[in-house]
Amino acid sequence: MPRVLGLVIALPALTVLADAMGLAGGALLSWFLVDIPLGQYIERVQGSISEYTFWVGIIKAPVFAVLIAMVGTLRGMQVRTSSRELGRLTTAAVVQSIFLVIFADALFAVFFLQIDF
Repeated sequence: MPRVLGLVIALPALTVLADAMGLAGGALLSWFLVDIPLGQYIERVQGSISEYTFWVGIIKAPVFAVLIAMVGTLRGMQVRTSSRELGRLTTAAVVQSIFLVIFADALFAVFFLQIDF
């Protein structure tokens, strides 16, 4: 349970940090490569990205965190004897986590489409 709770807390925080770094990187690249002033970049970003985009990411992050933590914990508890088994189960956990996150994201897309969010 502590691993699941830790990831449920950490993943939304990482989502906010990744969003901020992505916007900052976009601002720097547009300033250096395309000569778009910072004020114009901020104005364009505010006009093209709505507030609900941020909240969708914050809503999905804890669900993804639970999926990742549960798969990782399950596969971690299955390790018994050798380091080879550890590598195999780590690979299995990563593949299963990626699949579940993609599947859950598809379900979220259908759900948000149905509620017109």
